[in-house]
Amino acid sequence: MVDFRSPKAGNLCDIPYMAPLLLIVGFSLFLLGIGYLFMPQVILRFNAFVRDTFLKDSIVLLSHRRVGIILLLISFIVLTLTLRYKPIQ
Repeated sequence: MVDFRSPKAGNLCDIPYMAPLLLIVGFSLFLLGIGYLFMPQVILRFNAFVRDTFLKDSIVLLSHRRVGIILLLISFIVLTLTLRYKPIQ
């Protein structure tokens, strides 16, 4: 168990294979955010494919800018945390 109060507490990237996973998640969110902002037609086609599980047309039609900006912010945070990670050697 990691004690988060100690100065030597590990971060999320200390878990094996977590840094590449965070990169993949960050870039995926980045591309999805760009799609929501600039290509809502592509998102609508993708949405038709996964309509029953994840998305609704009203989200893309009514608030595509808001969702796109939120996804971009989350992706920048994930990418920044991942790229700032330097393994202790």
